Amino acid sequence: MDNIQIPGMPKMIDNVNLRVRDDLEETITKKSKLRIAAACFSIYAYEELKKSLSGIENLKFIFTSPTFITEKTEKSKREFFIPRMTREQNLYGTEFEVRLRNELTQRAIAKECAAWIKQKATFKSNTTNQVVPGFLNVLSEKDQYTYNIVGKIPGRRSDSMILLSAHYDSYFEGFQDDNAAVAMIIGIAKALIQGGYQPNHTIVVCALAAEEWGISDTKYDWSTGAYRQVFEARADWPGNVIADFNFELPAHAHSTKDAIRCTYEYVDFIQKFVDKDAMPKGIYPDGMTTLYPIETWSDDFTMAISGIPSFVNDFSGGPFMENYYHSQYDNQDVYEEEIYQFHHEFYLKLLMAVDALALPPLNFATVLTASMDSLDLNVCKQTGAEGSVFLEQTKKARETAICLYEKIQSWNQNFGADGDWKRADAITKKLLAIFKKAQDYFVRLDWDDGVIFPQQAVQNNLHALKKAKTALNAGNIEETLDAFYSIDNNCYAFEFEKEVFYHFTEYIMKQESERLMWGKGRILHHENLYELVERLKNKEIDKDSLELEQRQLEEVWERQCAYYKDDIEYLIRAVTKFSEMLQETVVLFEKN
Repeated sequence: MDNIQIPGMPKMIDNVNLRVRDDLEETITKKSKLRIAAACFSIYAYEELKKSLSGIENLKFIFTSPTFITEKTEKSKREFFIPRMTREQNLYGTEFEVRLRNELTQRAIAKECAAWIKQKATFKSNTTNQVVPGFLNVLSEKDQYTYNIVGKIPGRRSDSMILLSAHYDSYFEGFQDDNAAVAMIIGIAKALIQGGYQPNHTIVVCALAAEEWGISDTKYDWSTGAYRQVFEARADWPGNVIADFNFELPAHAHSTKDAIRCTYEYVDFIQKFVDKDAMPKGIYPDGMTTLYPIETWSDDFTMAISGIPSFVNDFSGGPFMENYYHSQYDNQDVYEEEIYQFHHEFYLKLLMAVDALALPPLNFATVLTASMDSLDLNVCKQTGAEGSVFLEQTKKARETAICLYEKIQSWNQNFGADGDWKRADAITKKLLAIFKKAQDYFVRLDWDDGVIFPQQAVQNNLHALKKAKTALNAGNIEETLDAFYSIDNNCYAFEFEKEVFYHFTEYIMKQESERLMWGKGRILHHENLYELVERLKNKEIDKDSLELEQRQLEEVWERQCAYYKDDIEYLIRAVTKFSEMLQETVVLFEKN
């Protein structure tokens, strides 16, 4: 197991499958602080948990109804039956606990509990007429450990690896998200072992922790376990793992068409595999397709930016996401066995197809084509950015990428049983290094966590600003504000106070890089329109002058134009370096 130092996970406690007592025994640590609001406190609850409670720092308990305020408990009767007042009675145990009639052990328990209360506990009572809801909070030390669980099927030829991943933390029961996926990666591994399959590459099975949440007060608070795994605990995986098969919600049909979402570089190989594989009747009426690029929803994005080519069964649409996702309704009732079996079999075959290859089938021409398609030449003309130079350089790089992919395919096709796996592994490292640079050079995020190319954030801002300028010059404040809403995170300026707006800006732009994790360096610019939005919201049409706002908007336009020119210049430099790496690898093939 790989230990990752992050906070613990939320759990669903129903007192059937998991009892409060059991969870407290697991959760309470030395020096924990307990905060409880409840209708009663029982000495038998203390008895059950005294081993754990003995080491806590303190307990603060609030009776949710007036308790021990005016009434006094009478002395016990001769038969040692403890009298029960309406609220205080539960101190001696509820009807579901051991009754004390003629029991003498209660004295020892009470004496021990009283000593503990005197040392550790503070009790208060709700004396108001207001409803105080019950709660139980355990405050423990920060930065505790959780674990990524790893198993391996050793490869017999290559030093490279193939990864099967899914996360085991969840909201509520998390049947689809993501317990079914963890069972699936284990099931695939079990099938390989029981079938006597001996892989060329080592198959790594990794159940990841802290996907749903792992760090507080940062925009990028999920996929923590995966980030710690490939950037810290197993930083040697990038450069050695040729593919990550990540799984999410795999036992449910989210659409009439199934899909694999992957990095640009794997699209060509996966689509050809999908086209060849026959879809069973009655499963997905509209067949199967390939989607790209990888999104930030799940751990495959973290894997990809670390340098591990990744893909995931697509799960991002459909009624499940609207009605069941991250809720108590994600349970066994949404299980679809035929879908689950199909995914087991399909991805097992895909894994074996990847394992059969000496070299990862990475086609870098796809990402270069997408980068050219993302460029708006009209914006280049308006800003003076050298878009034509970027296109020219990128077309040259794409030609080299096409040549390289042809050589990869030829190598794989002609690689026989006596092929040189050491030489193949050396070339694989070169290819994975290029893949990592593609992530560094071309992958950015917008303020909604969408995956974009470096110039697209400012490009989209300029489209919105052009609309805003036209509207403001026409005196149309409403349309101006509508245009502002989509610029960076300025939607917060419409709904929140200044302090909140700045917080949700600075926890990206001024956050420690380690806390940004996989979002680090993916957002480079920010346009602060808060003051401008506030003034325009308070303007009266036809009464107040807009000259100040027009001047300020022009300044914003000029600033964004400068950002855009910088972004295009950066891309030209990046593509030039990327092209050189591609060419060096082509030459490496020719030497071999």
